[in-house]
Amino acid sequence: MEWIQTIMKAVHYMENNLTNDISIEDVSNHIFMSGSNFQRIFTSVTGITIGDYIRNRRLSLSGKALFLTDSKIIDIAMRYQYDTSESFSKAFTRFHGIPPSVAQKQSDMLKFFHPFTINVFIQGGFNMSKEIIVPTFRGEWGSYEVTENGFTAKKIKGEVLYHFEKFDSKPSAVKFEASSDKGDIHVSIQYLKDGQKNNHPDNMETREESATGNGVFDLSKLKNGHYILRAYSKKAENVSFGYKFLN
Repeated sequence: MEWIQTIMKAVHYMENNLTNDISIEDVSNHIFMSGSNFQRIFTSVTGITIGDYIRNRRLSLSGKALFLTDSKIIDIAMRYQYDTSESFSKAFTRFHGIPPSVAQKQSDMLKFFHPFTINVFIQGGFNMSKEIIVPTFRGEWGSYEVTENGFTAKKIKGEVLYHFEKFDSKPSAVKFEASSDKGDIHVSIQYLKDGQKNNHPDNMETREESATGNGVFDLSKLKNGHYILRAYSKKAENVSFGYKFLN
């Protein structure tokens, strides 16, 4: 699991610096690897380069910013490290299929490039079948460990996301357990309907528990689609989180 945590640490660093001027060397230095070596590993695992990941995430978030805020196009272009509105408009149109001026008025054509998580599916042995879902950490956290269907962390200030694509057999519910020595953990389940292209809040059905503890989200009335299980805290220490889907 060490290589998974290394990649996820790099992803976390990139997510926290999408509005800053960062390079491949900055990312690789953060995880104490050579740039060429990590670029090779990252591309082999994910299928795209580090530069493509950063570019896709910036263009994805800039589309949401254009629609949800009153910011000027040039201001958003500069925020996501484009020198001119012309270069931003060209890259934005290539990515979304519409120019920034159109994105300010409608969101249904925007594309959303989700933060990476790593799903490892293991088969073999005595008909063994096991899927490992690695969470995306966004914000600040202390040392952490990815466990089976969960994680532990010394501290969290931000959110942890688990992305689940369509299930072969849709679960009826998801059960979670969240605990911390200090601070509350807010847990929610979001569902993106089939055929929708982005996770704008208007397109999501969200169910949320308000504080640390155990809970169950009923999924029986939802169609099979894309689920996002989210654990969030303003600040918590010695956190333990686990989940289980119920048939």
